[in-house]
Amino acid sequence: MGFYVVREKEDHLFLDHLYIKIGYQNKNVGKAIINKIVAAAKDKNLPVRLGALRGSRANHFYSKNGFKKTHEDEFDIYYEYSVHN
Repeated sequence: MGFYVVREKEDHLFLDHLYIKIGYQNKNVGKAIINKIVAAAKDKNLPVRLGALRGSRANHFYSKNGFKKTHEDEFDIYYEYSVHN
């Protein structure tokens, strides 16, 4: 189906990778994974941070799932999900 990597940092959880195979996209697999990561973040009282390639459809996905853009650089857009929303 795909895979994801979450790295626990001192002050946040970093979603390093989230890849869903084409045949499983738009079937709530990604949302289920995000919900699992957010639940873990809430248990630890830490925000979730990530970066997505500029122009990627992932940007819409993260925005739709409660992540707020924090900043951008030449190639990526960075987001954070605050557990205090």
